[in-house]
Amino acid sequence: DDRLVNAQFRVTSLWCDGSVRWALARWVTGLQDGSSQSFQVLISDKPAQTTETSILSLKDDEIYVDTGELRLVIQNDSAAWLKTVGVPARPDGEWQEWSPDTEGGQLFCDVEEEPLRPTFDGKPEILDNGPVAGEVLFRGAFYDEEGLDRVRFVMRLVAHRKSHFVRLSLTLQNPRQQPRDELGHFRLGLPGAVLIR
Repeated sequence: DDRLVNAQFRVTSLWCDGSVRWALARWVTGLQDGSSQSFQVLISDKPAQTTETSILSLKDDEIYVDTGELRLVIQNDSAAWLKTVGVPARPDGEWQEWSPDTEGGQLFCDVEEEPLRPTFDGKPEILDNGPVAGEVLFRGAFYDEEGLDRVRFVMRLVAHRKSHFVRLSLTLQNPRQQPRDELGHFRLGLPGAVLIR
């Protein structure tokens, strides 16, 4: 029906000459189950104009996430990185907020029944922030009692406008180069290896 919708773009790869090779496009649509809709991306020289604010904002080393339906405050503390969660308490328009408190922390890992201590590598990185979506990246490692990083991780949080949910993904990585067999697989039982189930 030729309506314009807010869209957000982030360049993800460039050609050698500096031109855009790949870009990630995001927009919000209200599709019902079993329905479909076509969109067309128009490139314009005019600057984008929107009345909506960005999903993420920074204040006092904390990241504020506001989708309009969900509010989060994220801090640079690997044991309690999610400081507060808020949802609208309808019908009066007030927000109900609480602090998730879990025994042993909010981010945890055990190796051979030994709890590991999570630590972030510096501050979280904001990968994308606009009126449609916000994306935050954390890097860090789980350390044992001797201070050895047993498992490294990358944690990514993505929030979209007008959503009650955020997507959280956690990628675990081997912190050391390990020998592989002829098929490229790691051999089980290597010293310092961690089996992830």
